Amino acid sequence: MSAGDSAPPARADVPVLRLWQRLEVRLAAVFALLTLLTVGLVGVLVHERQKHEVEDMLGTQLLNIARVGGLLVDPALHAELQRSGARDSKAYDRVRRSLDAIRNEALLTTPIRTLAGVDATRGMARLVVDSDGAGRPGDPVALAPELLEPLQWTFEDGVARYTRVYRTATGSWISAFAPIPG
Repeated sequence: MSAGDSAPPARADVPVLRLWQRLEVRLAAVFALLTLLTVGLVGVLVHERQKHEVEDMLGTQLLNIARVGGLLVDPALHAELQRSGARDSKAYDRVRRSLDAIRNEALLTTPIRTLAGVDATRGMARLVVDSDGAGRPGDPVALAPELLEPLQWTFEDGVARYTRVYRTATGSWISAFAPIPG
């Protein structure tokens, strides 16, 4: 070896390392794994946050529709329907058409209902009017467990509310409630 050479001589007793045994390969694998874990964690957190934001946005929109609907329904006609239950009356037709017009303008795919007589212990309420005319006044309506508390509160204090996403046999739902003043 001359004085100008900087490379040490090769040693015959040093084994050649396999690819997975090399430090640079192990460090690259650890950094790749940490990157994947970080991206996955951030993805889960962003998904959960956006899920709640969509829930709040849809709930607020439904709440506004319910509030306007509560104001557009004639309270005297609605009270008359609660007492009489007459489906063939002018009051029923007028309230049903008002609810159907609201549903059509708001582009809702499900009917709007007005309810009375919430019985939380049985999980039931009585139908007053259904915007598509499918139910009869006084028909029992089964309520999902997630609806009972907020719906009962709305009947008690007159404050409009909406639910979080809940699931039933027919799908995933967000519901909103508003009182009919009067």
